[in-house]
Amino acid sequence: MSFNGNRSLAVLDQRVVAVAELLRQNPRTPLRELAAAANLSPSRLQHIFACHQRVSIKAYAQEQIFLRAARLLTETGMSVKEVQAVAGFTNASAFCRGFKKKYGTSPQEYRRARQRAALYPARPPDSSSERLPDTSTELVGQ
Repeated sequence: MSFNGNRSLAVLDQRVVAVAELLRQNPRTPLRELAAAANLSPSRLQHIFACHQRVSIKAYAQEQIFLRAARLLTETGMSVKEVQAVAGFTNASAFCRGFKKKYGTSPQEYRRARQRAALYPARPPDSSSERLPDTSTELVGQ
């Protein structure tokens, strides 16, 4: 099976993998550059990418942008405004709206929730039946 005559599905898969990696490194890479890197036309790349990834290039790039923003919010002390700028948004409300759509919460609340989770990790439920027997008295008597 092939997509365009002499190019095998495996070769095209590698092109999609390479484009996905480029988008992970720089989600704002223009479609023309991505297509040139894959040696495909922009429309052909969009079609093949969507077939293999089950998502459009635009949606994949947006996903990478918000993943990076979420990482910056939890792993750095950058302000939300700084994270917004690094993510490439010039409009604060567009960034917050997109972030909330993706994560169900504002960037500020996302950070607070992650900080609380780091400070107070969930503990397993207390189960006295699973405790090891106390052997300290046995050792004292010997």
